[in-house]
Amino acid sequence: MILNILRWFKHSFYTLLYRFFGLFPLQKNKIFIVNFRGRGYGDNAKYIVNALMAQGCDYQIYWSVKNLNEALPAGIKKVKYNSLKAVFHEATAHVWLDNCRKMLWVRKRKNQYYIQTWHGDIGFKKIEKDAAKGALSRSYIQDALNDSKMANLLVSGNGWFTKKIHEAFWYDGEIATCGYPRRDILYTTDLALQKDIKTRLNIDPEAKVLLYAPTFREKAENPDFSVYRLDWAGVLSVLEERFGGKWVGMVRLHPNIAQYADKLEIPEGVVNATDYPDMQELLLIGDCCISDYSSSIVDFAVTGKQGFIFATDVDAYKRDRECYFSFEEMPFPFARSNEELIQNILSFDKEEYMQSHSKFYQESLGMYEEGNAAAYIAKLIQEKCFDQGSKE
Repeated sequence: MILNILRWFKHSFYTLLYRFFGLFPLQKNKIFIVNFRGRGYGDNAKYIVNALMAQGCDYQIYWSVKNLNEALPAGIKKVKYNSLKAVFHEATAHVWLDNCRKMLWVRKRKNQYYIQTWHGDIGFKKIEKDAAKGALSRSYIQDALNDSKMANLLVSGNGWFTKKIHEAFWYDGEIATCGYPRRDILYTTDLALQKDIKTRLNIDPEAKVLLYAPTFREKAENPDFSVYRLDWAGVLSVLEERFGGKWVGMVRLHPNIAQYADKLEIPEGVVNATDYPDMQELLLIGDCCISDYSSSIVDFAVTGKQGFIFATDVDAYKRDRECYFSFEEMPFPFARSNEELIQNILSFDKEEYMQSHSKFYQESLGMYEEGNAAAYIAKLIQEKCFDQGSKE
């Protein structure tokens, strides 16, 4: 009851703000961006903005962040998430980018152009309308319906997700079937960039990297960290035995449980990269990825590098959340225990893996990727929004 009253007050307050700031003229060269409700410079928007800035045009780019200490590239202005200033810039920006649902009180104006980039086009968990009845709150569904109504464009990286957008997103508008901008970086062969990322993380540039990237569970508050107990010593040892070289570990928790990262038991020498702003750069330097039900492993494996699934609570997870794919359909060896994971690494068959990898990505998903999705979206924004200008 109290939560409903608070939501009503917030809704009323922000609705009035958007209506008031809607009286100000649109600034045709202004772009307003939100990433994961106030996180830093990452996900699809980062790569679209990089491509926009490479055009050399005079854009005013505002990035909404919860932490004003977030580092952003020169030329991008920070605004506090949900602040008066943020509402003003969103209400007067010509273009919006967001990868989560906007709240019900957000109001888009007639000549504003909204690109909903979403935060994962390939995942295990059923989402939006496909999620089990009761999995989505009434307030979330209201937000989602309003968000889809406002969106001018959604972005897809594969035929499977394009179909999901039509079926589950309460959306029947335009879809850019160009690939996922955030995956462009995974097609690069820039060794200097990889070395620079490792240096920033205090990782030996010559070392091979194991990225452990588990997702959250339905009860994200005070999570049960027993499901994340990877046998770091054992896994790193068999990676060296099976694939050679010196291996180091790196862990990245999902944004929904990032605030609990200090409770994660990790041994000395393993890098906790939960607060690193760009997950894609972590995927780029990874030589092996271990996850449970996170779409990050599916992003990672477009490189053809080996991935493994480690899920000790799979039965409980399936009871809480229905999945799109069975583990048998995925190309990744599956383990319910550390012992089984270690055995999967030791017996890894690269040829068999690549065959199942090709079948999954090409036949099941129908990937659009070519490594230039960000440039495609940047060009589209320029043509649709800035070449023609805007009037209100």
